[in-house]
Amino acid sequence: MTGAPFKAGGRRSESDGVSQPRILAGFVQSTLSGVPPGSRDGVRARLAPSTLATLERSSRLTWLPIEVAVELTHAIYAELGAGRARELFRRSLSTALEAPILRSLVQGALRIFGATPARFFGWAPKAYAQLYRDAGAMRFERDEPGSARLELSGLPPVVAASRDYLDGMGGAVAAGFDVMGVKGEVTLERLDVSAGTACFRLSWEEPDEPLETLPAPAGA
Repeated sequence: MTGAPFKAGGRRSESDGVSQPRILAGFVQSTLSGVPPGSRDGVRARLAPSTLATLERSSRLTWLPIEVAVELTHAIYAELGAGRARELFRRSLSTALEAPILRSLVQGALRIFGATPARFFGWAPKAYAQLYRDAGAMRFERDEPGSARLELSGLPPVVAASRDYLDGMGGAVAAGFDVMGVKGEVTLERLDVSAGTACFRLSWEEPDEPLETLPAPAGA
């Protein structure tokens, strides 16, 4: 079964000229390539032909309609099940953050203040702004030691209405704990579909002292 086709490439609605929500193609393509080989054909078969063609021909720096990412997420959850799908999103972002270039940038920034989870996740809104266009905004708010919230507002209806997409986003956020070498979890605390808002609760074991640098990747 395939998803609904979409019109790719456009930034504005033909009817009202309003900018449409988009996501960076490379991020979506990396998600598909992260699907285990034994399940990849099944995921691809669940996508509309136009969606698959767009993913295959687009440059990694292209901006794709957000519907592409949502459709892929639904296909992954249908093929793998919720538990395995969430771990895939967590593992994919964890791998991306451990790439030498990204890792050195993050380390350099955190070294100034100490590599604490709160400081690390304080960068999440900047990362969101780099991956999405016209798809709402993310705000970080510290609660107390070992606890914080990531507030999302202005979410596109297709995202706000998708529990799978939000669950996968929570899994991706949790990758930060893997990179930090800290035990923690992310839960969807609040969701208002009609208002286009959502809130993720982050909780972790606060380290005794700020880390001077990030732990070495597991495969190093």
